[in-house]
Amino acid sequence: MQTTSSGWNHNINKSHRRVGHGFLVSWLRTTATGVRFFTIGSSRIGGPDMIKGGGSFVTFFDKYQYVDYSSDVLSFSVSRKMGQFPYGTIMAEADVELDNTSRRFLPNYDGTIGSGILPNRPMKLSIGIEDEYLKCFVGFSSMPEHTLGDRITRMHAFDAFNYINGYKSTFSGAMVNAPFQNIVASGLAEMGFSSNQYQLDTSLQSNIGYLAPNGQKWGDIFAKGTEAEQALMFVDENGILRFWNRQHFTTTSGTSAFALTYSSLQDLQWQNTPVINDVIVRAKPRSVQARQKIWELDSALELLPGKDTELFANFTDDFGELPTTSVVIPVYITSADTSYYTTNSERDGSGDANNSYISLLTAYSFGTAYKMVFRNTFTSSIFITSLGLYATPAKVTTVIEQRYEDSSSIDTFGRNPANNGEPIEIENDLIQDKDQAYSLAYTLVKEYKDPRKRYLAPVAVGSDPALQIGDFGSLTIQDTGETKNVWITGITQQFDRDGNYQQVLELEERNIRKYFQIGVSRIGGSDGHVIAP
Repeated sequence: MQTTSSGWNHNINKSHRRVGHGFLVSWLRTTATGVRFFTIGSSRIGGPDMIKGGGSFVTFFDKYQYVDYSSDVLSFSVSRKMGQFPYGTIMAEADVELDNTSRRFLPNYDGTIGSGILPNRPMKLSIGIEDEYLKCFVGFSSMPEHTLGDRITRMHAFDAFNYINGYKSTFSGAMVNAPFQNIVASGLAEMGFSSNQYQLDTSLQSNIGYLAPNGQKWGDIFAKGTEAEQALMFVDENGILRFWNRQHFTTTSGTSAFALTYSSLQDLQWQNTPVINDVIVRAKPRSVQARQKIWELDSALELLPGKDTELFANFTDDFGELPTTSVVIPVYITSADTSYYTTNSERDGSGDANNSYISLLTAYSFGTAYKMVFRNTFTSSIFITSLGLYATPAKVTTVIEQRYEDSSSIDTFGRNPANNGEPIEIENDLIQDKDQAYSLAYTLVKEYKDPRKRYLAPVAVGSDPALQIGDFGSLTIQDTGETKNVWITGITQQFDRDGNYQQVLELEERNIRKYFQIGVSRIGGSDGHVIAP
């Protein structure tokens, strides 16, 4: 849950409560100076003070100067949901309807903001209960749309993961033997996030042997990394990016954040998770090897007199492109355990060497390729008759294929009925070893071999904007007399200017597990701690 005051729960459960809202936009994306942040008890509702990011953090979005347009809001909704599987990356979305009777939101109409009625505008949404406000969304807008007859402007927005998904890395070099949370931190730093704008669990998989982010989108890297260890990444209501490892959901969460009964719900819909009982995981991880020869010139290269000549060496192996972390610059030498080249006046290797007329002007590594530029100052052509490159390659160390299936579930439900009877296949080269691949397949089958219950629960009384994805609570189903342990896997929040506020919670049953911890758990003890898969 979000951090709230001591009186929050009392106000949430009032039969009649005052609900407010906030909508801030930085149309001109001006960097803020002298920003004042909202303080309960001293700031004025609807006043100029900004609502800060989570806790004491100034988030990625707090650097902008915002203007309050709460009075123009007709309605808004915010949706933040997990996908089918309990891992991956999540991107929240928001929709806002504004009263545009004043026409201020038309492009170039208002003298102050008219030129800023464009996409990618930073915006914040909040909900207030009895004058205590909590943010429910921060993100960037898409292009505003206008209905002139109704005088309505509509804005759709995505949270910071939209920015992350589209950010192509220019990171130089490679990351070698790095924990995945360090890779995440490096990516966020490149994108402009400071270290107090994210919270990262410790990765539970083996260190990544080799990763070269350059040219890849960070969103793709994060998606692969979270799949590889069944982790979750998302940006919360306050703009804080979170990375949760696979044990985050299923370990004991402590105090229950909510208790739902029929009296608090408008409706309750039951759904079943798709049955998954057969999973194959494949991977070809790479790790950096000792320096070795990885490329040789296959035919003589002519260097024209008085000219510069380019030569590209493309590194490949049986698995395609072969990345390297460093390449030794070639020197003129006849034989050595290093990069080299030899020259001759004749293509067949005969004649004079004439190497004093040849120089290597530049050499640049592209990771899987190497560009060299040679200069010939002689009056005749000279041939490079041999050239070998030594480097530290990141080679595929093992080809992994692990399969796990549950025969009892297959007998009962059929083999993966939601996948046309075919195994679920996961191919991900950030998986580092066969044990990790087996763990991924085993855990997925273990969680989904039976159709666990999911619930769609529109809250009629006591909608609580402090609730977040991952919160643990209880759901009492009075028709069956059961009380379920459930986690929030999705939240949709809706508000209109009449003060109507409602949440729709997506809930899922999960097994609470206590994983064995060295120094904490006791071998053969009665604490119920189990070895993590």
